[in-house]
Amino acid sequence: MENKALFGRTVSILEKVLDFRSQRHNVILSNIVNADTPGFKSFDIVMDEEADRIHTRATDGMQMASTNPDHFSDGVQDSGGIRTRFVEHEKLINKGDQNTVDLDRSMSNLAENNLLYNALAQTISKKFRALKEVIRGGTT
Repeated sequence: MENKALFGRTVSILEKVLDFRSQRHNVILSNIVNADTPGFKSFDIVMDEEADRIHTRATDGMQMASTNPDHFSDGVQDSGGIRTRFVEHEKLINKGDQNTVDLDRSMSNLAENNLLYNALAQTISKKFRALKEVIRGGTT
């Protein structure tokens, strides 16, 4: 059944953003788990608009060119219609072991991501409750 007629593109967009939030959760957890790993570089995953802004600033207009399909990509992935990019955190701290994980920032990012994920899940839930109400004929 196509949900386009029921909700437009809302549910499919929310689904894709939920997937992104889930991926970001895993990336942030990886940073937290490796906070004491010498030489570990902290990463984040960002959506297209933020990725483009960060990539442009980092490369100052230079673009990567792939001459072989087996080469590494520039970090851009298409997650079901939402373009994302892995970005390395700037070296805000240096603990002497070349580890760039900022545990406070990572925990803050995890809490923010969790709140956004839950808000999106509640929005989808409300959409389906409204549909259920319509199917019941408006009675509870």
